Amino acid sequence: MKELTTRQSLMLVFLSATASKFFMLPSNLLSKGGHDSVYLMFIFFIIEVLIIMTVVRIATKFPNKTINQLMVETFGNFYAGFINISFFVFFMLKSILNFSETYSFFLGTLYDEISPFVYAVPLFLVAYMAISQGLRTIGRTTELLFFPIIFGLSVSMIIGVSSIDFSNLLPVFADGLSTPFEQVQKNMLWFGDFFVFLFFFKNVKFDKTYCKKIFFTFLSAVLVIISFFLIFHCLYPYSAEFHRYAISEMTQSTPNLTNLGRIDWLTIMIWTIASIIQTIIFMYCALESFINFTHIKNRRLSAFITIIILGASIFIFNANVQEVSLIFQSTLRWIFVYLLIGSFTLLPLNVYFYKKKVRKK
Repeated sequence: MKELTTRQSLMLVFLSATASKFFMLPSNLLSKGGHDSVYLMFIFFIIEVLIIMTVVRIATKFPNKTINQLMVETFGNFYAGFINISFFVFFMLKSILNFSETYSFFLGTLYDEISPFVYAVPLFLVAYMAISQGLRTIGRTTELLFFPIIFGLSVSMIIGVSSIDFSNLLPVFADGLSTPFEQVQKNMLWFGDFFVFLFFFKNVKFDKTYCKKIFFTFLSAVLVIISFFLIFHCLYPYSAEFHRYAISEMTQSTPNLTNLGRIDWLTIMIWTIASIIQTIIFMYCALESFINFTHIKNRRLSAFITIIILGASIFIFNANVQEVSLIFQSTLRWIFVYLLIGSFTLLPLNVYFYKKKVRKK
């Protein structure tokens, strides 16, 4: 029995692609790269969508196989283990960033002081219960909360649009491409969210129009992200670096609304739920990779070990999102580029050889 309906898989992909990009990334990217970096980011997203659409086509061709089964049957356990370790590292890094960023957001927006331990314990308990039970629990929770989350995002963007000056988007590429490209490259840790779909193989109930539906979901996510970034830049073209948390800053851009009360609190709390769901999805993908290369069949034990590894990693970084982002903006970003591009582009090649092998048999 499939764990996800078509509707749930589309919602999970959309939230995975968008959630964490509306906190600190707009400030990091636009303060140093300007609005031109958004156009380059759009190109990166299109490449991601093309790759993942290839993955979707593969998933619909092999509806009863996991991605790990395809790799093992084609190239053997050693190759599959190497790729699964790469996936594990990739999604652990994403989980660390998400945790640190959401914690920093709580600290800077809602609370003056809150211990990382106080924030981590309930989150890890919820995450453990979710990932140990599988995608069905995550899918149903996402389906229940999806429309309130979208409502919160829509309110933030509508409020922001009422105060923007589109002239701030000009001129285009006046200073060349090198600086925007460098900034997009330094913030690569925020990309690659679409690839959670790799771990939905065999778990999604596909219908005849699934490829079309998932394509429009990817495209919608990209357009929402780009629109959000452009609105944010139009609001704060020269002071983006001083507005660290874009989703909350957006609702404070209209003085009349701010005077009536903290309308932004509602959207803040709703969108924070999206980030927590995204963190849990990343942890689920990390757990699946961990099970695949360790062959520990006890799911609860594997989930516990994965949580412990994540907790220890966060303790090392002291849940400091600045330290995390600075470390991955150093030369280590090239490791991330490999994980992002190398691991995923091998998949179509993997399927080509798998089909060839089946034909020979």
